[in-house]
Amino acid sequence: MINPCLLRKNTRRVSQSLTLPYNKVRFLLTERPFSLRAIGRDVTVYDYPDGRLEIRYQGALLTYTTFDTLRRVNRPDLVENKRLSATLETIMRMEAEGAPKPRPPAIGDHYPAAPRPGTCLAKGLS
Repeated sequence: MINPCLLRKNTRRVSQSLTLPYNKVRFLLTERPFSLRAIGRDVTVYDYPDGRLEIRYQGALLTYTTFDTLRRVNRPDLVENKRLSATLETIMRMEAEGAPKPRPPAIGDHYPAAPRPGTCLAKGLS
């Protein structure tokens, strides 16, 4: 029997999609009639010292699955990014060599400026 002093109890609100966050993990409750009654209401999360978790609503145990919100980088993802680093090195080398950079278009490049009233161009004089 686990000492109740070591047990942590927290309340969490169940979302419309039957999920609730706890300890950086999102829990998805199994869709059952009793679980549906918990939507928008507070449930109690029992965190045992041995690592077990229980989610209860009105004393009844709810079943759930977990969705880890912390992303982990896999080693194959790092290997594929080596190609990206080679491309970035090429771009940095081109910039260091002084490769011409494209100039952003100026206002007059697309739309010729209209002559201001009172000037020779506005009167048709050149």
